[in-house]
Amino acid sequence: MPDDLRERTTSFAGIGGIWSNTTMITGENPEELRIGLVTTDFFEVLGASAAYGRTFTAADEGAAPTMVLSHALWQRRFGEAPRG
Repeated sequence: MPDDLRERTTSFAGIGGIWSNTTMITGENPEELRIGLVTTDFFEVLGASAAYGRTFTAADEGAAPTMVLSHALWQRRFGEAPRG
């Protein structure tokens, strides 16, 4: 999302974006996934946090791709969620 849009927006506490796409997970059981490419502040704007691990930070912007997995995908591909 262009920084100038964030800078010009004064009516909102935050602004984020999402773009829908698909990708493939390869391996023993290949699977096509619907994914959302989101701005780094997407989860912060929604007030959402990760059950395990983390969501995105400003350091992720422009860095190597980072992903947040859904609980359903984690269970389907990797088994039970880690116990914390």
